Amino acid sequence: ASMPVSGGPLPALLGEALERVYEKHYDEADPPILLDLVEATGQVLEEKGYSTDTKSDIRSALEVRLGMLTRRSVGDIFKCPKDVPSIEHLMNVPSVLEFDRVNSSQACLIILFHLMRIREHLKTTPKTGRDPRFVIIIEEAHNIVGANSVAAPSEHFADPRAYASDLISKLLAELRAMGVGILLTDQNPSAVAQN
Repeated sequence: ASMPVSGGPLPALLGEALERVYEKHYDEADPPILLDLVEATGQVLEEKGYSTDTKSDIRSALEVRLGMLTRRSVGDIFKCPKDVPSIEHLMNVPSVLEFDRVNSSQACLIILFHLMRIREHLKTTPKTGRDPRFVIIIEEAHNIVGANSVAAPSEHFADPRAYASDLISKLLAELRAMGVGILLTDQNPSAVAQN
């Protein structure tokens, strides 16, 4: 979602690399990490037979999009092969997840992944009859679901935050339909997406 979808081979390369990663890590006891995808993408790129210049351009584009997710605080998150905290723990005790050590684009991506985990957990967990089943509070919501975050494919510009924000808005709507309470707080409500 963070890559331009037109005018280049990046999505196809990543798709092929992702298939390889999951073929290698098919067992739940051996989950892949982001570095596995980076390595597989490099292998796929080498096998394609692109010219040196083209390979260099693609490698640079992949570094910008994937490499930044393997370093610093966010790199520590994506290097972890196990969920910490586990989804079971997260869903059964009051929890606060703080994302102030990662930039807003990375925070959007991480929050998107957490919301997807919550959705999948709720799909497999029988309803207890109590609503809300769970409550999610997002402070400074404009950083996650901002009013100006419009995802549009571009040949020249990748905007992962806009894509993640768009998907988060859709996931929040889906979670509301599943009995999850959603509370978005912000000092400037007009900066938060209306949907």
